[in-house]
Amino acid sequence: MQCELNTESRMELNFTLNDLAAFAQKEQAIFEALNRSFSGEETQAEMAPEDQTLRNIMNYSRALSVRPSESMNRIEMILN
Repeated sequence: MQCELNTESRMELNFTLNDLAAFAQKEQAIFEALNRSFSGEETQAEMAPEDQTLRNIMNYSRALSVRPSESMNRIEMILN
């Protein structure tokens, strides 16, 4: 069984050397950022969550109620 593609539905994929160079530069920047984060060059302040993020997590933990149940394994409710 031979399958023919409609030329209107095919995407033309033409890349120039400039496209390839731009792609390679972006990949290099991502690679260097990952290396910095794994090598410990970033400070704790750069990697720390924002204060609002911590407040959101704490508020969620205060509102969450998890209780054992006889008919179900447990019941989870948000008490707001």
